[in-house]
Amino acid sequence: MTTGAVDHHDLVERKNDKEEESGELIKLLELGQVPDDKIRRLIRVELDKRLRWGYSRTYEQQTAEVVAFTRFLREMSIAKETDTLDSKMYEVPISFVKLVHGNTIKESCCYFKDDSITLDEAEIAMLDLYCERLQIKDGHRVLDLGCGHGALTMHVARKYKNCHVTGITYSISQKEYIEEQCK
Repeated sequence: MTTGAVDHHDLVERKNDKEEESGELIKLLELGQVPDDKIRRLIRVELDKRLRWGYSRTYEQQTAEVVAFTRFLREMSIAKETDTLDSKMYEVPISFVKLVHGNTIKESCCYFKDDSITLDEAEIAMLDLYCERLQIKDGHRVLDLGCGHGALTMHVARKYKNCHVTGITYSISQKEYIEEQCK
């Protein structure tokens, strides 16, 4: 090996060491055993890395990085451990989901216009914002892939009476819930 060259084995070993150290740090964070000053330092380091990650001095460098990243994404597996996801995420009792996510069972972002707004109101505000940004008009055909419990699917169907809305979910319990709500 020449001076300055890095052996592949060394890189793998360093990566494994960093992953192990990171795992230990996360455990300490979860236990509340990391002082605030160290947490702030870690946040600064991570933010600095994020800011530098996509930065390139020239258009050609930026383009090359985007092309390389796109290739990486195309070769990457779409979903891993789908059996674990199915049992832990999709087949949760509806009473629990409503308790956590509100009555529309919108399982993602909400739009709180101010402090007085309720979770249910924030869910509907976000669904309205989706419709606005998607420029949905009455009479459109709408396909909601991965529709979950059908929050957007049913919101569009209620709001735009002449839309043809189709929701697709992987979960049997979510499908049954949607069908029950549509009766």
